[in-house]
Amino acid sequence: MNITNKVITKDDLEAELAYNLKNHNINLCDKNTWPYKNKGQRQIGSSSIIVTYPPKRTLPPANSWKQVFDSNSITPPQITIYCHIPYCTGKCRYCGFKTITGDDFAHNDYINLLLTEIGLVSQIIDLKNTKVVSLYFGGGTPTVFCNNLLKKLLIGVTSHFNMASNAEITVEASPETINATKAKLLRKLGVTRISLGVQTFEDDILRHMNRRHNTEQTICTINDLRKAGHENINIDLIKAYPKMNLSTVISDIEMAVSLGIESITTYELVIRNDSALGSDYYSTHEDFLSPPEQIRQSLAYDTLLRSYNYKVGPVGWYIRTKNAAYQQQYHKWRDNIPFLAFGNSGYGFYNNNQYYNSDSINEYVQSIQDRKPPISRTWALNAKELLYRSFVFGCKTGFKPRKFPTASRSDWNYLMQKVGDLINKGLLENKDGKIVMTNIGRIFSEQVAHEFYSTEVIKAEETSNWLTKDIASKL
Repeated sequence: MNITNKVITKDDLEAELAYNLKNHNINLCDKNTWPYKNKGQRQIGSSSIIVTYPPKRTLPPANSWKQVFDSNSITPPQITIYCHIPYCTGKCRYCGFKTITGDDFAHNDYINLLLTEIGLVSQIIDLKNTKVVSLYFGGGTPTVFCNNLLKKLLIGVTSHFNMASNAEITVEASPETINATKAKLLRKLGVTRISLGVQTFEDDILRHMNRRHNTEQTICTINDLRKAGHENINIDLIKAYPKMNLSTVISDIEMAVSLGIESITTYELVIRNDSALGSDYYSTHEDFLSPPEQIRQSLAYDTLLRSYNYKVGPVGWYIRTKNAAYQQQYHKWRDNIPFLAFGNSGYGFYNNNQYYNSDSINEYVQSIQDRKPPISRTWALNAKELLYRSFVFGCKTGFKPRKFPTASRSDWNYLMQKVGDLINKGLLENKDGKIVMTNIGRIFSEQVAHEFYSTEVIKAEETSNWLTKDIASKL
């Protein structure tokens, strides 16, 4: 379908969705035609976005931070950095993450702790000859900080490291936390990419989400960022939220296109046990989308964005130009560049260890006061797991499979056979020498990536009780 530069009707979209599903022999009313093994993974509430391997729920408690930060290990030539800022202006109904509220003193206290943590790690591992190729301030909402503290944070972090001249520096933001002055400050501080939590342009749904902004504020924020010189703005759009339909999809994307947004992140709603929306889910399913409706919406986003000439980046990301590519995700997922995490609840991958900092703010504070990196959970990956990890994330970015010299031939053959099986199912394809997900594969991206988990990680996942009994009983 080529519907660029014309009004997209619901009928246009319905016809294209029906064609794509039929072309892949998928009947949404028959789970047996869904092209992956565990059909329950598509049940709302049980879907899981794969951002680390092994996933957090499988990681055992860390015996010592020294497992990750070994002063005798060889430092890499390049790294990426993630700084977690757990503050928000309020709690969204779908959010199950730990967030903190506080005044400027509390904000300043946290920044001091984070900078102290960076100093501790910098004393253990020598990074003076290591280039930082991307830096991400996520959360939470880093821009909840006042201008002076935001300046202290960014200058404090970047001054600790050898920043590459073309390093991507991303800051997450929410519309209610940005004004013209702050937009100019971020540009002056060298921020090259803004990731704005928009979620939708439908005000009724924003209110239901307990977002603290409306569509008018979002448009004003984007205009302020443009006037300040920001040329790479990403917006987040949530999929399959209660009461969303194909008309919502069309209007959200048309608005994003009219605003000239360079980069769009789409992600599916996940029901988290400790979210307000989770409580609603357990009490009633009335307003929640069924799995077939979720699939249709995900396919609709992918179809419309490509029709507007957005290129597919890492799964879930769409860009209008190469300059808008989300570099840190490529660095972490495709290029296997190690990344350091700082802050409460931050996660990183360094010295072949997947690790997480403490979720508890009190434990995080105590670790820093004790002059210890606050690592709480970690898994050291051997050659086999490193190989599997490269396939898990490679298929989400597009990759040329490569052998790990110390990994076994049998593991390599198994993974390549898995690639072949997924190609036969129409979920992967070989495009210009790269293995990439097809348009249907992108809709089932997390299930496809999960196919490359090792038996050891699957076993750890099965015993982690990550699904509540309530949700598991509905699968």
